[in-house]
Amino acid sequence: MRVLKSKVAILSLAVAGVFAAANASAATLTLATACPASSIKLAKELPPAAAATVGAAEAVVATLGFGVAGGQRRFVRFDLTPGAKWGTAITGANLVNLAPAAAFASTTVVQGGTTADQYVVFEVEGTAVTGNTSAQTMTLTFTNIIMPAGAVATQSISYSLHETAVSASGTVPTNTTRLSNQGPCALAEAVDSYLFTIANVNETVDAVAGFKKFTTAPDTALDIGGAITLKLVPVPPLVAATNVAVTLPNLFAAGTTIVVTSDNAAGFGALATAGKFWESGAVCTTTIGAPLATARTANSVTFPVVATPGPAADVDTKFLCGVVDGVTIIPPQNLKASLVPGAGSGAGTTPIAISNNVATIVQNGAVLQSPWFSVNPAVASFFFLTNTSSLDMAYTTTIYCENGNTCTPGTGATGSIPAGKSVRVDATGAAGMLASTSGPTRASVVFNIVGATGSVQGDLVTVNAANANQTTSSHLIRPGTN
Repeated sequence: MRVLKSKVAILSLAVAGVFAAANASAATLTLATACPASSIKLAKELPPAAAATVGAAEAVVATLGFGVAGGQRRFVRFDLTPGAKWGTAITGANLVNLAPAAAFASTTVVQGGTTADQYVVFEVEGTAVTGNTSAQTMTLTFTNIIMPAGAVATQSISYSLHETAVSASGTVPTNTTRLSNQGPCALAEAVDSYLFTIANVNETVDAVAGFKKFTTAPDTALDIGGAITLKLVPVPPLVAATNVAVTLPNLFAAGTTIVVTSDNAAGFGALATAGKFWESGAVCTTTIGAPLATARTANSVTFPVVATPGPAADVDTKFLCGVVDGVTIIPPQNLKASLVPGAGSGAGTTPIAISNNVATIVQNGAVLQSPWFSVNPAVASFFFLTNTSSLDMAYTTTIYCENGNTCTPGTGATGSIPAGKSVRVDATGAAGMLASTSGPTRASVVFNIVGATGSVQGDLVTVNAANANQTTSSHLIRPGTN
């Protein structure tokens, strides 16, 4: 009896650790053409049911971009992402000059800036005598912003400098005489919260065992397929509604499953005796455990995901175990996995499929390729196939003709080589390899033999029909090896 196990790693980060990382003090955001990364990340899978507070003690730096002469008046404007609002009212004191030291002579909010607005306009007066240069920076400070309910979107802010009040005014200004602008840059970025990944592993079914066992450790435990991993991203983002770091239970409710599916209609039926799939927290052994798989069909198996952070290493590793009975032939197949969120999951309930395979299961065997052979009546050609193993070997063939020529195979194009025997397959005739051609009387053939490659050999023999003493023999080649 041979046991299979497909490793399922459910990883999550300790809640206390990620809370500190995700709620680090907000960094000052400097507006620029190439925006810096936002220090605030929001879990885009978890839309708030009501308006949500984003940020704490924020500071946004902008460069004036166009000089303001002493006593001259200009209009400085900041815009949030449409739909967002200021968390607290903005006043003139919220716009502060940083460098060089000369501050505006006056700074006054003339439009917007209330908790019902998504923008603010300041009227500023240039510093007496010296004025303010284009390179001077200023900082807008504010407590936070309010993001609307619904889908989580990146929350941005932009700056513009206007010559006139007409240019700067309105919820959506025309900006026709804009003197400078920077951004928009993200105050808070909507990001993915988790990773669901699969590593493909190739598995080979052994022809020597009649394709009923695998070549690697056929009678002991073996990982079949690669790891299926569900985990939070390295720095988990915040849940917008609570402003605390996301956890896997926020994303995936009870009833979440992983479904492994074979593209062979009877793939899992061939991999194990009916009902002998179970889940284990340790390495699979030859002892059959409780059949904890929640569902099983001929080509799929379903098992639960436990998305609860662990108390110590915070890694929850599970194995999908199964029994190969050593009697049923295991067909070639591809195994894929999908994550099916349970009802009420924050990440939604649409299955999440991964394009690459968990496992690619192939059968080994022998491939022999002939040189060109003739079916011209002037020569007699035939193939000798020798089986030195103790198992019969079935074979199929692929015949290759020249472009434009149609080749019709004979009944000898498929067959079997008895254990410890040789068979002769004529190159032509209804019972041979090639029954007829529509053009030139020549072709090449590839034998696909169900057997160990070291236990089968082949030759092409050609005899002159007019002189039997004129005989040639050529070994069939093994593609890629000779």
